Amino acid sequence: MTKCAMDAYLLLRFAHLLGLMLMSAGLVGVFVSDMRSRQVRDLKLFAQAVTVIAVF
Repeated sequence: MTKCAMDAYLLLRFAHLLGLMLMSAGLVGVFVSDMRSRQVRDLKLFAQAVTVIAVF
């Protein structure tokens, strides 16, 4: 492979790993928000937690 093709491959691989990390962080955020919303007893706080989950 040429140097240019190798650089493009590494750049695409980096972008792929970066996307994977961002998606994983989003999933963890939704999981944590969901677990916290299930522990809330107040309706207003529950509605706020559901809104945060929808943003993620």
